[in-house]
Amino acid sequence: MEFLQQFGGAYISTEGALWRTLKLLLTRPGALTADYLRGKRRSHVLPLRLYLTISVLTLALLRLLGHAPFSEESAERTRQALQTGSYSVVRIPPLVLGMEQRHFTCTALPDWYCVRARTRLEQDPGAVVQALQAAPEQVIASMGRAMFVLLPVFALLLKLLQWRRDGSGLRYTEHLVFALHLHCVWFLSLWLVALPALLPLGGLWNLGYTLLALRRVYGRGWLGTAWRATLLLLAQAVLLFGMFILSILWTVVS
Repeated sequence: MEFLQQFGGAYISTEGALWRTLKLLLTRPGALTADYLRGKRRSHVLPLRLYLTISVLTLALLRLLGHAPFSEESAERTRQALQTGSYSVVRIPPLVLGMEQRHFTCTALPDWYCVRARTRLEQDPGAVVQALQAAPEQVIASMGRAMFVLLPVFALLLKLLQWRRDGSGLRYTEHLVFALHLHCVWFLSLWLVALPALLPLGGLWNLGYTLLALRRVYGRGWLGTAWRATLLLLAQAVLLFGMFILSILWTVVS
């Protein structure tokens, strides 16, 4: 412990800024952002540094948990799919990509993509199916970059949702600070992947935390805060799901 404290200094020591910041972040939703906007910044880890620290540690954990060879059951399903010539890469009507009784199906996608996908699926379907089984790990590997790119978009959505007619709302960069803090909490909730039975509680935690944080930072009524919190979580889910689908589609043709 002495070595770790000397190595981490004030940043990760037991009395350091990181632990003070995490305690405030997790126990008082929105308080860390409110303190930052009031100028109380010296005693806490800066938003971007906190986000990078938590996201890197979380993604490392997810990769560690998800990095495993194909199980026998998974391999058997792959063999059966190849023998019957019927399997779906993506099936979210109207978006469909796959093979049905050895007949290629590609709808709601550009023609150039369908041509490349058909070539891959017909030439080496086994490799494609196995690559798709490994797609979740690839998504985790690219999630850090994708989330970092999506953060400014999320902050813009925050600004639009909190727009005030009298012009008294926060500046865009202040919404970005709140987005960084909120994503830190959402990343931390992903640690529940290690305990699958607690995943539903993670969803409720995210909803409740987002509601309370929005209420503290923006000061709106409960009803207005509730629909904004729900919309933000839905938007985040759609963005993550879209990223997953794009990753799968890219895997087929890459």
